[in-house]
Formats: sequence, structure tokens, C-alpha cells
Amino acid sequence: MKSYFEIIENISKGDKNTNNALIARSIIDFIIENKWLSQQELSDKCFLSNSSITKFCKKIGLDGYRELIYTLKYEIKSHYEKESAILTSIPNQTDNYNYIDRYIGSINKLISNNSDFIKEQIKVIKKHKELTLVLSYSLKPLEPFIINMFQIHGVNVKIIDLNPSFSSNQSILLKSENIFFICANRDNETLIRLYDAVHGKNSITLISTQQQINKFKKADKVLLLPSGDFEASYIFRLLFLEMLFLNISIGIE
Repeated sequence: MKSYFEIIENISKGDKNTNNALIARSIIDFIIENKWLSQQELSDKCFLSNSSITKFCKKIGLDGYRELIYTLKYEIKSHYEKESAILTSIPNQTDNYNYIDRYIGSINKLISNNSDFIKEQIKVIKKHKELTLVLSYSLKPLEPFIINMFQIHGVNVKIIDLNPSFSSNQSILLKSENIFFICANRDNETLIRLYDAVHGKNSITLISTQQQINKFKKADKVLLLPSGDFEASYIFRLLFLEMLFLNISIGIE
């Protein structure tokens, strides 16, 4: 069963009703920024009436805005409790060995195991001096980190926003020499459509989970994200991807 966040994310990317898409994008933005808006504040931001917000809530099966906020906060709380449970369940092998040590150790091992992948990416990025990324919406926090890491080395970084029109994104991708598609969760309909549209026409690197890889046609280069209970956590994947791109950017110096 999809969460309400996933339902709203789908509406933000594919709903033909412009008002609904606008409301959905605004809700996702304030969730990411952790700035919860009142119904009136959301109405003002979208230049819509309070009744439009209420209709949106009813469209996704809720009675109104108050229930929407309660439900989303509950989903986020449940998500972080799950993440916390994974972290706190890790047994200490020594007094100094905790989950931070395990995070670092696991990430360093993964980086080492993918050294050939990293070297190949360094060579390609040095050649083209550009990098285009299509990220799952949940990976949005990575964007400023990646941009800063590569721009200081003179690399032109383009991040594809999944919200604008499909045709404009496709046009940008068809002109790109080196494209990363990074799929880290289940809700990737738009990302997969873009992948299919440029597959076979550009050099594509796909980073995906084992559970999602079968949804994609064969890429030029593939890196599988770890899938164990510990390594599959959202926090671990963000840290691993940060370290992966950091190692690639260091090699460009």
C-alpha cells in the first residue's frame, strides 16, 4: 500500500489538474524543508482558495487538511522510528564500536569494492567536463552536495527536476554526454519513463536497488545499491552516495 507522501508525489509529477499538481509540489517542498504550513498559508502560497486545498485532501481520500497534516507527520515519524530501530538494534562488539563505526566501515568497504566503477567515471567526467543527474525525489538532499563537489573542478552539473514537462527534460537529456540515473525507492514512474526515452541514445550510468533494477533496460554501466536491512536504510544510502561522488570528484582534481 502506498503512503500518502507517495500519492502526493505522484500527483506532483503526473496529475493533469494543474491546481492539484501545484498543491502537491508545495506540500512536498514544505515537508522537505520541515516548515509545516497552515491551510491558509498553503492557499496563499498556491494562490488558491481554502476550498481548493480541502478538495485536494478529499481527492486523496482524507476528510480535510487537518487530517492530511496529521497523517503525513505520522508517516514521517514512523519512517524515522524504523530508521532508529535499525540503528539501535546493531550490537556493540566493543565499547568503542557503535553504529557510526559500522556505517563508516560498510561505506568504505563498498567504495573499495567499486573502485573500478569510480575510476571509469573519473575518466568519463574528465573527458566531457559535464555530469547530468536524474535522481529519485527522496535523494533531493544530495543535489547541493554534488553540485558543489564538481563545480569547483570546472564540471558542468545539471540536475533534472522531475516536476517540469517531460518533453523539456527529454530534450536536455538527449543533449547530455554523461547521464546518471539514480533510483533509490519505489516511486520512480517519471524517472523510468525518462530513462526509456533516452536509452540507447546516450551514455547512461544506472545506480539502483536490486528490487528496482528489473524495471530498467540494460545500462552502459550499473552500480547496485546495497540491500541488507542495515545498508538499505535511507540514511545509509545518502551517506554512501555522498561518499561515492566525493571519491569521484577527488579523482578529477
